Amino acid sequence: MIPKLENKTLRGRPVRVYGCKPVIIGITGNLGSGKTTLARLLEMEYQIYYIIPFGKALKDTVYFAFGVEQTVKDVPHFAEIRPAKEDIVKSLQEGIDNLNLLLKGQHLPELSDEDKAMYMSLADEPDMNMAELHRRLLQLTGTEIFRARDPYYWVKQTNPVVIDKLTRGKLVIIDDVRFLSEAEYVKQMQGILVRMVTPVRKAVATGIAKHKSETEQEQIKVDYTIENEIPNDESQMREHITALAGKAVGLLMDDIKTNLV
Repeated sequence: MIPKLENKTLRGRPVRVYGCKPVIIGITGNLGSGKTTLARLLEMEYQIYYIIPFGKALKDTVYFAFGVEQTVKDVPHFAEIRPAKEDIVKSLQEGIDNLNLLLKGQHLPELSDEDKAMYMSLADEPDMNMAELHRRLLQLTGTEIFRARDPYYWVKQTNPVVIDKLTRGKLVIIDDVRFLSEAEYVKQMQGILVRMVTPVRKAVATGIAKHKSETEQEQIKVDYTIENEIPNDESQMREHITALAGKAVGLLMDDIKTNLV
């Protein structure tokens, strides 16, 4: 059961039961199924919605601790750069120290020797480029470290941002619902869950699709399913949005806007 979060109100009404309307749309699905594409198109179609990924807090944490990000503005092909092993080792050592400071500040157990070894093993993997290093740090930090200590950690980090947008009259789309705890949060906030399904999946050879961050989403019970035969094809996605809006958003939009007045 999700812990009780800070109970604020939205214009005098509890945000969790805001007119029993979907103030939040949570999108789940396999890697590359078009979750973010759908979210962006919904945001454009209905100006009242705002995208808040659960992964934003995680990416900020990885950047704070390790100084690693997937892309850098004005640096072409940054993701493909293969840093020297000694640079990776230095970044990992500094990151471990920074993570321990953060964990201590959150009153969570600090990294064990096994945790540290797990991070340092990344330096020994061949052909490690910046995109792969960033992805592995996200997986390890997000799941093996913080979720292992508190399954609701990233939900708690995201909740204040969600509340802030709701109190400013925005509704929220979360485009990266991957864990049961995240789906539970969406439903607690009287939201709806949508699964993107595609027959095309990115290569499993790298182990991306085998990680818990990609497999646990298959257990999430959703309200609607959208089949996307051509992932990230915006022209095709618009047809799906029309169907989704008619079922989950469009029929409620006038009522939602009325409640926001």
